[in-house]
Amino acid sequence: MMRRLRAIAFHALYYQFAWLYDWVSKHFFRDQWRLWQQAALPHLKGRRVLELGPGTGVLLVEMARDGYYVIGLELSPPMLRQIRKRLRKYANTADRQRVSLLRGRSEAIPLADASVDSVLSTFPTDYISAPATLAEAARVLHPGGRLVIVPAGQLLPRDNAGKLLRAVEHAAYGDQNPNTHFAALTANLEAAGFTVRTQNWKNQLGVAMVVVADKANHEALIV
Repeated sequence: MMRRLRAIAFHALYYQFAWLYDWVSKHFFRDQWRLWQQAALPHLKGRRVLELGPGTGVLLVEMARDGYYVIGLELSPPMLRQIRKRLRKYANTADRQRVSLLRGRSEAIPLADASVDSVLSTFPTDYISAPATLAEAARVLHPGGRLVIVPAGQLLPRDNAGKLLRAVEHAAYGDQNPNTHFAALTANLEAAGFTVRTQNWKNQLGVAMVVVADKANHEALIV
């Protein structure tokens, strides 16, 4: 029952209440959400990046400012509208020209084979561990390309505010934490041909796991 209610709440946040997404991520996670997202960026390879489920486009704007050519694949029309608003407000003309937006599902990415250097996903729902999603990520990546995932973040209950927000977080996400469902995700990544490693990001207020999965560089194996 709780899982069903959570699914309904998350659907509403991505559709009817997409305009509240940034407020919720900021205030219910003590400003850590954005830091957890940014923890993925040092692991990117190359300059052409596909972000799956970019939400309101926080990382799309940051990557474009840093000179990446980025593609955001998002299913929700309200979220796509929020991304366009963010681009108009926070990105200059040159940065906006480095951003492309597509509407679609991760199980059927509308891009050519071997067309991106990195695929990025932060705080995805269960779709990220689906074999169809991982197969598509492998397909669109160049040989030697990289999939970077931040599956979850967790607040540390260091004070009363942290304990309260940790309880709210648990009510919203259940038992998810940086290690939840990691074994299944790793197994599916390896089955899709990726080599997997992890890194924990941590500060005084929270912790997040970064999953780094590299696609085999078959060209390097040719003798």
